[in-house]
Amino acid sequence: MKTSELIQKLQKLEQEIPFDAEIVTGDDWQPSELVRVQHEPPYTFLEFEGIGEQEQFEEAREFSDTQLPLVGAYLSSLLHRVKDNPSTIDDVSSEILSFVVFCQANSPSEVFEVLKRLGSDAPG
Repeated sequence: MKTSELIQKLQKLEQEIPFDAEIVTGDDWQPSELVRVQHEPPYTFLEFEGIGEQEQFEEAREFSDTQLPLVGAYLSSLLHRVKDNPSTIDDVSSEILSFVVFCQANSPSEVFEVLKRLGSDAPG
């Protein structure tokens, strides 16, 4: 997009929006604010706060090689419950969905700690 086109769009927004809005990028639940505009012909660069931090955060949300076997063992135990008793499929499906949601909402280390506790509480 050319600078002139961006300026036109911003001027149109200024007329339509009844307040001085922040310029951001990213998701609506975690926007990054515009912190710097730099022009180096023939380009204009827009720098947003925290973009590098978000990439680091995403990398930190991956399970380690030592945590993956425990996740696999947990999921395997759920599948064995269905194999042993097909009538439990609805309960196990709900448990898998809850586990996926829990994994999305928590860090891998938190998930790992819960799975370790579940493993130690499981009937032997």
